[in-house]
Amino acid sequence: LRRKLRPAKMVNASGAGDAFTAAMLYATMRGMTPEEILDYALAAGIAAISHKDTINPAMSPSLIHTILEEYRDES
Repeated sequence: LRRKLRPAKMVNASGAGDAFTAAMLYATMRGMTPEEILDYALAAGIAAISHKDTINPAMSPSLIHTILEEYRDES
């Protein structure tokens, strides 16, 4: 399975792997398909690298869905 969401710019890479992993677990527990799980995790990683803090204070399912919609619109 191969997927990609390319971030526009990286502000801080700290926490991106943790956000990706947490989002994978969350999406798996929600019963998402493998493609949805990976997209969700990639979007969480983008949310993480888009903020100066290690933990983006806006991190939430809502933010992840917003990022997914932005990237779907660009495809």
